[in-house]
Amino acid sequence: MAKSSKTLKLPAVEGELVVWGGNERLQITEAPKSRGAFWKVAQGGATQCLAIRMNGSPALWGNGPMPPTGETPGDRQGVPLPLQLPPGGRYIDAALGLTHAYFLRSNGRIDPAGKFAVTNASADVPVALLGVRFVAVSAGGGFGVAIDVDGRLHQWGSLPEIAAQEQVKFTKIRGRNGYCLALDEGGHLWAWGEGAVLSAASLPGWQLRNSGFQTRGYWFHPGKFVDIAAGAEGKNPSYPAHILAIRDTGTIAAWGEDRFGQVSGAPKAIGSTTLGGKRTRFQAVAAGQGYSLALDENGYIYHWGLTGSASTPTGLSNVPQGQFASIGAGTMQATAVRPNRSPPLFSLRDG
Repeated sequence: MAKSSKTLKLPAVEGELVVWGGNERLQITEAPKSRGAFWKVAQGGATQCLAIRMNGSPALWGNGPMPPTGETPGDRQGVPLPLQLPPGGRYIDAALGLTHAYFLRSNGRIDPAGKFAVTNASADVPVALLGVRFVAVSAGGGFGVAIDVDGRLHQWGSLPEIAAQEQVKFTKIRGRNGYCLALDEGGHLWAWGEGAVLSAASLPGWQLRNSGFQTRGYWFHPGKFVDIAAGAEGKNPSYPAHILAIRDTGTIAAWGEDRFGQVSGAPKAIGSTTLGGKRTRFQAVAAGQGYSLALDENGYIYHWGLTGSASTPTGLSNVPQGQFASIGAGTMQATAVRPNRSPPLFSLRDG
């Protein structure tokens, strides 16, 4: 197996996949039930979901059935087609865009699937990057973004690029629709792109900088953070995006659109009777369209913001009970892995 960097984590738990929320494209009813243990769910996705089994094989579901034979994608009036999984892959990470996905192998290679929603062009990784070893990947509406083993950021597609002279090493990235959020090795936040969330009104406490980008400025937050989440934008109805981050103290920071309380409703601290009064910290966040999720260090899920859509008015509020190891947020559906046991770290052959 390729040598891991400090930013690349292999699974330490295996468990049961749990999915809740909207089901308009069968993203709930088509979820795998008992076909192998899971350890991780992927971030992103409109009405399609992605998770990785303990053996590294991916599970991809939602977006409804494929069109009948002879029907073209255009006949579906813009509804995304189900993506096709790369053949025979074993993966350690993955990310969903609106109409494309990326799958990260243990040897650092990225396998693509689908096309960009913005341009309908192939979402393939550029030829110049095929020999690069990556440790993280993410996807937006019309772009891909990844971090290599040296912490350098690489982008392709429609997103304005960060200039190489920045000399910053990154550890985490989250792409969503037309913008991207990143965490550097010092724990500082970076945000750039076309998203409506990227404004002085939406990002109090952030700094607008101009010297590092080819076409526009980027936003920087000097605080110390350990995890990030980028919320989805939508047009009908309007869902401006929001951003979540976990401070190094274990508390949650949130910025952006607050129409449904997805920002102001963030838990301020933990110490509830559920946990016997013991004060704990948050370890992960996830953001969808108008709603937010967080996972505390004891594995309990917290939900705030929008509770459902017109078709599933209470779907998102049906947060599963118990302890979990991984959470993810799509547009109007959420995913999590409930651990069954903690085996040794699995090993994958490079391929």
